Amino acid sequence: MIIGPRYEILRPLRSEIHGEVWLARDQVLDVNVGLKFLANDQPEFGRFLEYYRREALWGLKMHHPQILGVHHLDEGADGVFLIQEPFVGNSLGDLFGQTEHLTMQDALYFIEVLAQGLAYGHKQGISHQNFNPRQVLVSATDGIKIINFAFPAESGEIAATPELRAYIPPEVWEGRQLLPASNLFSLGVMGYQMLTGIFPFPLRGEGSIPYQPGSTPDHFEAIPEALRPLFSRCLKADPERRFKSASEFLARLAVLREKLSPGGVLPDLVAEEEFPSQAAAADKPRPPLKIMPMEPEVEINPDWEQSTPRRSASAWRSANDWVLSQRQRLVDYFGAEPLRRNRRKQLGAAIGGLAGFVLLLFGLSSLFSPTAKPKAVVATADQAIRENAAPALQTATSAKPPIMAAAPSASGPSGAETMVGQATTKPAESTATGPGPVLPEPATAIKPTPPAAVVKPEKPVVKPVLKPEKATSKTAAPPVAAKTTAPNTGPKLVATFDKETLARQKADALTKQGQRAIVRKAKTGTKTVYQVWLAPPTATPVAKPKTNAKAVPPR
Repeated sequence: MIIGPRYEILRPLRSEIHGEVWLARDQVLDVNVGLKFLANDQPEFGRFLEYYRREALWGLKMHHPQILGVHHLDEGADGVFLIQEPFVGNSLGDLFGQTEHLTMQDALYFIEVLAQGLAYGHKQGISHQNFNPRQVLVSATDGIKIINFAFPAESGEIAATPELRAYIPPEVWEGRQLLPASNLFSLGVMGYQMLTGIFPFPLRGEGSIPYQPGSTPDHFEAIPEALRPLFSRCLKADPERRFKSASEFLARLAVLREKLSPGGVLPDLVAEEEFPSQAAAADKPRPPLKIMPMEPEVEINPDWEQSTPRRSASAWRSANDWVLSQRQRLVDYFGAEPLRRNRRKQLGAAIGGLAGFVLLLFGLSSLFSPTAKPKAVVATADQAIRENAAPALQTATSAKPPIMAAAPSASGPSGAETMVGQATTKPAESTATGPGPVLPEPATAIKPTPPAAVVKPEKPVVKPVLKPEKATSKTAAPPVAAKTTAPNTGPKLVATFDKETLARQKADALTKQGQRAIVRKAKTGTKTVYQVWLAPPTATPVAKPKTNAKAVPPR
C-alpha cells in the first residue's frame, strides 16, 4: 500500500484514538519512518485535522531525547498524515499492567526522565494536553519517548479505558485552562503508581470529578519519607500550590536524591527475603520502606505568612523587578529564539522598525524645516505703544496711495511734481507736460526699513493739485485746507487666530487696503493666540498754498 507519492506501508505500529500509526518506508530517502494517518472519511476529520496541524507545529519547536520527533505534515488522496520517528515499543500503561510496581531505582529513573521531557516542553511554552501512561513509549533500545503533545483526551478513549480518568487533573474536569502545573499532577499520579502500584485517590462513579482531590492519598506511608513532600505538593487540588513547571520539580527531586543516596547510588531498601516472589508479596501488605531519617519539609501557612510584617522594597529593587518582569514577558511572547526560526516575526519587526524610522524622520523634518519670511510684523503691546508715540516709524508696505502735487510755473501748468506717501518720506521726482494731473507710475514693493535706519526727512513743500476743468485759469484759487491732526484713538482689535500664518494673511490684506496692521502674540489661559490690530493713522500736515508764490522745485 502506497500513501502519498513516496511512502510505502510496511506494518502497523500502534492504534490510537486520533489515527492509526504505521511503520512506512520513504522510497525517496530509503529510510523507515513512522506514519500517523487520518482518513478523509473520519467522522471527526475537521476537529482532528486541527490537532494534526498543531502537533506538526509543536514538533518543529521541540527537539529532545525524551520527546518523539515529528518531521512534517503531508496530504494524500485518502487523507492527511504525520511523519514521525519510527519508534517501536510499548506504552508505559502496558508496563504497568505487567508488574505491580517498580523498584525504587526504576521508579525514580522514569520520573526524572519524564520530567526532563515535560520541562523542555514547558520552556517552549507547550504543555501536554493529555499526559498519561498511554502517551509514553518505552523501548529497551530507544529509551523513553513522550508522544502526542497536542492531542487532548477523548470521551471514547476514556470510556474504553476508565483508568485514564485518574491522571486527568481536577482543573480540567472543572473546565478550566490546562497549565504546566496540570502535567505535574499527572506525573505525580504516575510516580505514585510506580512506587505503590495503586492510584493516590481511588476512582469513584459519582460526582463531576471521579476521585476526591485534596484528601490523604491511600497507602501514603508506602512512599519513602524523603519523597513524601514531593508527591504531596504534586497532588495538590489547587494548581497554584503545585510546582509551577517541571524544571522546579526537577530541582527539588535532585536535592532529595542527594539526601537519599549520599554516595550517588540508591541502596536496596527492601531485602529480597522479605518478598521471595510476587505471589507471596500480594498476600501480605507491603511494609513502608525504611530509609535514613531526614528533616521534614515544613509548609508555611499563607495566612500566617501575610500577618508577618514585611519591609517595603526599595525603589531600586522595585525598578529592577519591573525591568526583569518586562524582559520575561518579551521572552514569553517571542519565545526562546524569536527571530532565527520565525519568519513572520522577522517581517513584523522589520515593518515596525521601518515605520518608526519614517515617523521619526517626518517629525524631525517638520520640527527643523525653514519657515517662510513674515509678511507682517508681530508686535507686542509695548511695541504698539511705542509705534503710536513715534509716527515716523515705518511699516512693511505703503499704507496709502501716493499723492501727486504739481507746482505751478510761469511757463504753464506743467512743472515738477512730488509724490508723498506713508510708506516713505523720500520725495520721488517726475515730470509732466500739458495741463491736468500726472498719473503716478505703478507702485513697487518697498522693503521694510528697520527703526534704527529711519532718518527723518525735511518737511516737503506741498503744492496744490490743479483740477482738469480749471486748467485754463492760471490764477484759479485752490481749495483752502486747514491744518488738522487725526486723533490718536489707540490700536483697534480686528480678529483673533489660532495660527500665526492666518493672522499674517489677514494683516497683509489690511495693509494692501491702506491700513496699518499689527500682529500680536497673546495668551488666553494656556492657549497661545495671534491677534490682528489696526494702528491709528498718523496726522499729515497740509499747508495753506500761496497763490502769488513762485514754484519751488522739489528736493
